[in-house]
Amino acid sequence: MFTILEDEGLLSIRNPARSLSQFHAGEASALALAQEMNWWLLINEQRALTFARQHNIKAVTVPEFVVYLYHAHILSYNSALGKLDAITSNTGHYVMQVARQALLVAAQNRDER
Repeated sequence: MFTILEDEGLLSIRNPARSLSQFHAGEASALALAQEMNWWLLINEQRALTFARQHNIKAVTVPEFVVYLYHAHILSYNSALGKLDAITSNTGHYVMQVARQALLVAAQNRDER
């Protein structure tokens, strides 16, 4: 699929000029590329998120993005909660805890919980 998108000029695959050795290959490349290109980074892990924010890399967690989609009325409460449940096993505990609390508060403010 990526090859098709690249062939049609809809996707450009690039590697960063440098990588960050303190992270796994994927995280290291994503962080470095986001920093080099001044792109937003969608991330799940607290350690990489902390690094990104300390180095002025624009980053948002996947759970934060799910909560945003609820705030924007793109996802229902149940859909947002289901998406958070689906990513729990590969997302940092603290990141999930903050997102679940934010989702609950938002739902209570809408009188949906």
